[in-house]
Amino acid sequence: IGRATAILLAECGANVIALSRTQSDLDSLKEISGNIKTICADLLNLDEAVKAIESTDDHIDLLVNNAAQITPQCSVLDITEDELNKTIKVNLTTPLRLSQMVARDLIKRGVSGAIVNVSSIISNRFTLEMPQYR
Repeated sequence: IGRATAILLAECGANVIALSRTQSDLDSLKEISGNIKTICADLLNLDEAVKAIESTDDHIDLLVNNAAQITPQCSVLDITEDELNKTIKVNLTTPLRLSQMVARDLIKRGVSGAIVNVSSIISNRFTLEMPQYR
């Protein structure tokens, strides 16, 4: 979803900053459009990702929070605290912090913008095999 969104926005003329933890995915995006800048960062290390975003000196008018930490399916009795914390950090904390960063900048610049949060249907349905979503 994130890749397709970045490509579509670039095709519509938007200047895109795409972030991924996989450099090869980013390299192929740059080959598709000159409107796409890339940042290789892991959102589990959010402070480093934010520094990398800020170092571009570009303003963000549209933020699409699409990253997700998908942990292996397991019983509620077997999920580890580490797996739960990773899921919460990438799926909840990171979108909130990035949204705050972008919203503050939009307000400071006095411009309109948009923040889109992409989520999973699993957050609306309980399943014993995905306890981190409840």
